[in-house]
Amino acid sequence: MSILFPLLGVLYIVLGIPLWRRIVPPNGLYGFRTKLTLSSAEVWYEVNERSGKLLLIFGCLLFASAVLYLWLFFGDKASGEKHEWLLIATFFFLMLMHMAIDFVGYYAKYRKCPKDMPTSDSEPQP
Repeated sequence: MSILFPLLGVLYIVLGIPLWRRIVPPNGLYGFRTKLTLSSAEVWYEVNERSGKLLLIFGCLLFASAVLYLWLFFGDKASGEKHEWLLIATFFFLMLMHMAIDFVGYYAKYRKCPKDMPTSDSEPQP
């Protein structure tokens, strides 16, 4: 099970690169999806570039912490199983930190959205 965590770090990195490089167009499956980001390509690419950078950073941190864990406890099965909770806790901590930083950054920038910003459910004003 311990090999799963370095692979998750690599997955974060692989998923972050296209977002960071602005390759992923607005869609409902992959990226930082909110009503605002899906309504404006400019906002989508700006928010997802930042999100992709954070995915890269936290993917590298997860990979490094998992490799460090394997290096410290590899071969010592009893000690490795006893401390596996540390790796699981690190994964959840990094995942929650990524989501919190991403959300706070998004909210801080877009909480005062201009009224004329296009949204998918907006109707023309008379």
